[in-house]
Amino acid sequence: MIRMDSLSGTLYRLDSSRTTILAEPAELDGESSVALVEVRAAGGITDFQVDGWNGRIYWIDSSTNQIHFKSLGGTNSASVLYRGLRSPNKMALALDTRQVFWSGGDQIFQGALDEKLYVTLPEKLTGTPTSMEYDPVSQRLFLVLPRDGATGSKVIAVDVANKEQTEIFVHPHAITDFAPLTRSTFLFSDKEGVKSLNVETGEVFLKRSGIAPTGFARYLPNQNRRNGNISHSTSYSAFKLMSPAASLNKSKY
Repeated sequence: MIRMDSLSGTLYRLDSSRTTILAEPAELDGESSVALVEVRAAGGITDFQVDGWNGRIYWIDSSTNQIHFKSLGGTNSASVLYRGLRSPNKMALALDTRQVFWSGGDQIFQGALDEKLYVTLPEKLTGTPTSMEYDPVSQRLFLVLPRDGATGSKVIAVDVANKEQTEIFVHPHAITDFAPLTRSTFLFSDKEGVKSLNVETGEVFLKRSGIAPTGFARYLPNQNRRNGNISHSTSYSAFKLMSPAASLNKSKY
């Protein structure tokens, strides 16, 4: 699992034991990585997100059923944002509205980043998500779930405004990671390689065959803030994590 802070040009990745989040330069120029977050229980960190604008990193610790945050500079200790959660699993940040979404059990929760208040979205999930991403343009959450009673995966979209779920894609293979590429296109990986999905039309294209990355990170070099909002560039680079143990490779899509 890897994330990118385009403002500082820093790449963040979760180690194979899921106990440590490491920070390293996005250019992968050989500089050593630094442990930014560490938890005690093996497999404790199930997801994390980076807020480069406000200099914070957020993560789920499933061993304590809490969402934590701390400074990206590593100058302060971790703080608890939400505690007493029910089996928290995946999370996404909506930085335009200062909200956090996370899954727990068969439900999605929506909370504030600046105060400890959250609500439960009404529609239940049919399984445990393997990925969750927020699109600020359409204000929709995209989740990857196991298919109902079958092998493979499905992708659903959740309209944050009206809280409605829509199934937009069913895939015969398990999707290992899922990340935005442009406004309507997502990258995902399965056993065949790296593919793109148009979430409006459902079209799928094979981008790279013969590789199975375990993670993507978005790099938005032209990202900027206008009138307090974040505008997203349509030019991305994707970073692929080829093995859980270490090596990172950079590739453009």
